[in-house]
Amino acid sequence: MRIFRGEGNPRVINCKNAGEIQGGGGLGTGGIVGHIGPSVVFSFFDVIVSGCTNIGSVKGSGPGVGGIIGAIHGYGSMLFPNVVFVEYCMNSGVVEGNAIAGGIVGLASENFNLFECINTAPIISDDSHNPRLAGGIIGVVVSSPPLSTPIAHCYYDSLMFVGNAIGSNNYSDTVPNVDGFYEGRTTYDMLGNALEDSLITGSWYFEDSLYPRLADHRHPINILAASPILLAYLGSGIYENVDYITLPFYVSLLHNVTWESDSPCIEINPVTGKADIDRCTYSIIDELVATLGSFRKRLFYLHINPN
Repeated sequence: MRIFRGEGNPRVINCKNAGEIQGGGGLGTGGIVGHIGPSVVFSFFDVIVSGCTNIGSVKGSGPGVGGIIGAIHGYGSMLFPNVVFVEYCMNSGVVEGNAIAGGIVGLASENFNLFECINTAPIISDDSHNPRLAGGIIGVVVSSPPLSTPIAHCYYDSLMFVGNAIGSNNYSDTVPNVDGFYEGRTTYDMLGNALEDSLITGSWYFEDSLYPRLADHRHPINILAASPILLAYLGSGIYENVDYITLPFYVSLLHNVTWESDSPCIEINPVTGKADIDRCTYSIIDELVATLGSFRKRLFYLHINPN
């Protein structure tokens, strides 16, 4: 889906995706919307993307790959200051780009607002020359003055993606996380009601041992999005992360979610949810698949390094 200025009064509301998205080399590949951009027809309308959930993996070779939106680029202007509002959205699908990649939005220029969005998936940018092109929330923000755009109450799982919420501002400037606005938290600091005081609009449903999920909480896609893997605690406030797993971990079996590994050396107990890696004798990159009914969530790029 691509949205351009001048196309009516665009609204993308309560959309869900579980399919795998494979983009080409163009601007913007997203789990819900590919590209929101300008057109030759002027418009006074804003764009709203609200209440959307993605659990499908998203991969693109062009600039701007995001779990919800690939790219927001050139939508507003001085004469027509249209705004793109992205609110109450959740991504749990792995995002992989050759360059700019983000958990919610890949590439974002000015004239957008991000509010109460969550990413719980790994983000992979294959650009080894500039690792700052990947972010837990947004890959790259292009703005002047730097980060003049409102972003508030957005969170990502810092054990699933080891990096900042925003990869960079204007492709080069490092952007530190800001508590309460855009920040990373460990899996354990996002489960149950841990974010209840931060996600305050009533758009979220909180349940013990699961990530927050959107108010349509019984839908299988939202349940899968909320289902975590629980990596080992090493002590002194330090946990293992997806880039380096040396100990057994657990997966959530709530609501009859089942998990499988594509590696024969990893055995998941269907009763306890314990993922045993003792049979792995060498380092591997594993993929887990969570299933509920006819829907699946793939979680890959887990780096297993047995002791």
